[in-house]
Amino acid sequence: MSERAAGWRAGLALLEERVACLPEKLLELASLDNPALPIRPAGVRRFVTTGLGSSAAHARFLALLIEDCVGLRARYAPASSLGIAPADAAEDVLVVFSQGLTPNVRPLLAAAACWRHVVVVTAARERDGDDAKSRILRDVRAAGGSVRMLPAEDEYGTLVRVVGPMLGYLEAIRLAKAIARGTSRASALDVDVAALAPLVAAGADACDRALARAGLTSLDCLERGLALLARGDYGLVVANLQYKVLEGMWLPLPPVWDPLELAHGPLQQGFPGPMTLLALTHAGDGVERALLDRIGAALERPRHRIIELEAALPGTLAIFEHEAMLDRLMLRWIAERQLDQASWPGQGRDRALYDAEDWVGAIPTEAGAAPLRIAATFDALTSTELEAAVASGRATAIVPLGSIEQHGAHLPLSTDTRIGDALAERLCERVPEAIRLATFSLGCSSEHLGFGGTLSLRPETFTSVLEDVVASLAASGIRRVFFFSAHGGNFAVLGAALPGLRAIAHGVEIGAFTDLDGLTSALHEAGARERISPQAAGHHAGEVETSIVLALDAASVRRVTLAPGLVEPTDDPQSLFYPRLRSRAPGGVVGDPTLADAARGRRYLDLWVDLLLAEYRGEKNVK
Repeated sequence: MSERAAGWRAGLALLEERVACLPEKLLELASLDNPALPIRPAGVRRFVTTGLGSSAAHARFLALLIEDCVGLRARYAPASSLGIAPADAAEDVLVVFSQGLTPNVRPLLAAAACWRHVVVVTAARERDGDDAKSRILRDVRAAGGSVRMLPAEDEYGTLVRVVGPMLGYLEAIRLAKAIARGTSRASALDVDVAALAPLVAAGADACDRALARAGLTSLDCLERGLALLARGDYGLVVANLQYKVLEGMWLPLPPVWDPLELAHGPLQQGFPGPMTLLALTHAGDGVERALLDRIGAALERPRHRIIELEAALPGTLAIFEHEAMLDRLMLRWIAERQLDQASWPGQGRDRALYDAEDWVGAIPTEAGAAPLRIAATFDALTSTELEAAVASGRATAIVPLGSIEQHGAHLPLSTDTRIGDALAERLCERVPEAIRLATFSLGCSSEHLGFGGTLSLRPETFTSVLEDVVASLAASGIRRVFFFSAHGGNFAVLGAALPGLRAIAHGVEIGAFTDLDGLTSALHEAGARERISPQAAGHHAGEVETSIVLALDAASVRRVTLAPGLVEPTDDPQSLFYPRLRSRAPGGVVGDPTLADAARGRRYLDLWVDLLLAEYRGEKNVK
């Protein structure tokens, strides 16, 4: 046997051995204790997840589970965006997936004490010696963080990994379940691994059957025009399947297309040449079936092909079967092409990138200060950091306005203030030239004074405060101020105050979103698309506001007191509130909060931010 043949066969044999052990490894992981986090998850502002390579897929998967299954706020962030811990990291939990604890992610873990809590998911073992991996794990624990071990190895010896990628999904589910522990949502994260493991073992046969149904005797068709089809949120969690093609088969990273998006560019671009679509489907999904039939009718055979990889498991759990199927596809490709996975292109030259542990030091700073994070609030900065930010061009202040007022028996008095903070944070993520102030929590709420807990300013007091804020910001070098309100009672006062604010704001541009009717109509239209009537969506503490609070902090919603409020149709919502809301709605609720849904709440937030952004950028006229 030639040296070349021995090389590729050795790499293939190693991968085959690792793939064969996957069912056993899944059962081993499922048998391990699943410890609770040493924090109260419901009190966490946000979970931030990250990872590199195949681990990034697990981070995305966990963020989706936390939001959709646990009902808490989460987001995936690229590792390179977290090199400097955010100024408000103490409110957030950071979850880092890194199978081999690559040097690239170690700077994130070195800042573990900056976060409320840090969780590391890794296969790296802490040993008695003073090696770098052991040191960083000990430091994470010393800073109060958690380390969750995968029963895998580093998987060195081949470019692509198969054990860690499979186990990472299961650990993400286990971690989401640990976060949901003690709540009614925990049962939704139960996984029968004993039933799942045989499906993983059968993945190779399932793939072979799919290739046979497509009439393939060789895999030449994968050489050009390869893409994955995945419907809905499932497309967000299949990134590691792309890596099997990229790292395992040495082909360009295939795009992931939603079937509904195929007609909007992808089909037209790929139509003239060969195109192979790997459809990641679910057994019994009639919507997927109908869409694939339509796609099939649009293709031109035999130049175009659809290979249907159908999973028996529902929803995102199908990732385990699709992982196994792609493993089989990858192994067949390696055998056909005799790819040497133990000696890959660029081997050795990539070491400088793997070992880039000092990459954070290359981030430019002003006068030695840490670079400012988009998420940082005005009040969290030091005076010198603010001066540096303004000097670098971040001279816009976003000023959200809220209130402290009754929101029925089920929502906290700070509801509008919390929503204001959430909107401002999301807006600043899309306008990096801006710095957000914490939401001003006292507003014009006289209509709610008939209920306990409401704090209200007179309109002239409110206006004077805004004038003083603008003058103070101008003295700090701010050149543009953008106001918006999360409380309806502030809109009219803010609109009336704008001429005076602009008159005193010499050299400072003043902008504001003041279209309460437009905002209400947009939110109600969004609700109507999901069969929520405008009366149920409501104008105060109804379905809209309750859905948003569920998305932001589900634990703060008193579910036992949820009850419909005033749901009468009206052409003049303001007439319900003034002079006193209590005379029309004794419970303080206008709408039906019992219909609230966290996922819909996130969509409401996104829509609201879109409206704010349009006004901020002047992309359309807003009254």
